[in-house]
Amino acid sequence: KNLTITELFGRKRRIPRELVWLDKEKTRGRWTSEDSKSRGVYKNALNMHTNFVPQSSACNMMLLALSRIREHFISTGGWLNSVFSLAMIHDEILFEIEKEKTQEYLPIIQDMLENVVRLTVPVRASVKIVENWAKAK
Repeated sequence: KNLTITELFGRKRRIPRELVWLDKEKTRGRWTSEDSKSRGVYKNALNMHTNFVPQSSACNMMLLALSRIREHFISTGGWLNSVFSLAMIHDEILFEIEKEKTQEYLPIIQDMLENVVRLTVPVRASVKIVENWAKAK
């Protein structure tokens, strides 16, 4: 049977139980030098288990925010006229916005990113205006 982990939006990750649980009779609860391959497999499974919920949930929050930003600017006529979504890279969304509209659109985008989902902790998004992406870092 698999160990199943569910993230905030319902996506599930299944990890084979034998990768996560030690065989106590074989190892007496300890790793030996012969178990180095098993130790690596165990640590990898533990890492998948630990990281899945925050990473998958954050990714889905970004996708949902991007979808809502797109819907908002389509309804106001700005999408593909003065706002262009260029890329989503890890935890960043890159937009190209007409210079005249930047100050107007920036608070809207930041608000949508921060309020896409209500959590018990606040979600904060930092925004930057740069002339080219190389200067963003």
